[in-house]
Amino acid sequence: MKGQRISPCIKTGILFVLLLIVLVPQVYGFSLVVLGDSRDGRRPAPILVQMMEEISLLRPDFVIHTGDWVYYATREGWQNFLEVMKISKVPFYLVVGNHEIGRNWRSLYREMIRKEFYYSFKYENCSFIILCCYEERQGKEAKGRIDPIQFKWLEKELARARKSDFIFVFVHEPLYPVGYKISICLDKYPESRDSLVSLFRKYKEKLIVFCGHEHLYNKTVIDGLTQIITGGAGATLHAPEKEGGFFHYLYVTVKGKKLYIAVIKPGNILSP
Repeated sequence: MKGQRISPCIKTGILFVLLLIVLVPQVYGFSLVVLGDSRDGRRPAPILVQMMEEISLLRPDFVIHTGDWVYYATREGWQNFLEVMKISKVPFYLVVGNHEIGRNWRSLYREMIRKEFYYSFKYENCSFIILCCYEERQGKEAKGRIDPIQFKWLEKELARARKSDFIFVFVHEPLYPVGYKISICLDKYPESRDSLVSLFRKYKEKLIVFCGHEHLYNKTVIDGLTQIITGGAGATLHAPEKEGGFFHYLYVTVKGKKLYIAVIKPGNILSP
């Protein structure tokens, strides 16, 4: 009724709820899938279709593909790939791989992908940085390095991400390859690679580098910097199974300040 006074007990209860909202940390959570190297001619490998069907059941917030979508950089090939990626019905982000490089690929990329070649975004309290290790020099593609302009951009992006709980970096070629592609990845130019590593190590407590290019799974920590190779989305495998040569994708879960990564072999996620 008009003019009725609120009892002290109710006031105390309201104050207690407000204090909980302000003082108790709000735990956020989300998930994403990371996979890469699905190339197989002018279409992605058939197993990518199976993976995307499974991902549609897992319902992550988004998917990130670490590059080498199909074998040839053509309109037909990319259209086939994009149709498969849409099967999961969740947003996806793409990294440029060496098999995306071809005649007039940059103009095709701008038309069909409609993103920058390298970019960043935030999700919840995590930062995501997508790099492109293919630069254009005098009309020719220089593979296996981050160009100086992109490197300066990266420095600024990492500085902005300093307060993020986690920083996830995606680049197609590994900093430290483990298979037969040793010396033909980012390690092809040791000085350039080492500058990149030195920058990443400033944030090593919260930063993980995801890459592909080698068709296998491998996680390694070198002087505190974590690199995960996930190149098992359908291309011909580069190692025996016991050395990571198996088809797979990663299911990454962030829960507050905790991180969980599951390696999933396709065929193990079933609809009831």
